[in-house]
Amino acid sequence: MIDTEQFIQLLKNDDTEQLNLIYIKYNCKENIDFEKVYQEIKDEKNGSVLNMLGYMYHIGKYVEQNYSKALEYYLLSAEQNNAYAQNNIGFMYKTGKGVEQDYSKALKYYILSAEQNN
Repeated sequence: MIDTEQFIQLLKNDDTEQLNLIYIKYNCKENIDFEKVYQEIKDEKNGSVLNMLGYMYHIGKYVEQNYSKALEYYLLSAEQNNAYAQNNIGFMYKTGKGVEQDYSKALKYYILSAEQNN
């Protein structure tokens, strides 16, 4: 089991492989206090943190849902070649949530993510 502090450290260390394992294995249902995670990481600037912040805004978990902020954080993370952020941007364009639906842009970001084995 992973706790909140360990999760925060993985985010701050930009350890995407371990974070991906956590998502797959536990679907982030560990004993993690995401409100505390948000407070600890909100000023960090690495790809994993930016993607997590985008995700929190995307789903409105522990912060008020805001698709514009979600996209902003996802784009910052994607600029750092974060495959998960690229995938999330693709999803936003595919579904039209927070952006004008655009399958070409969705495909572009899905390909960027897939090229990194995501």
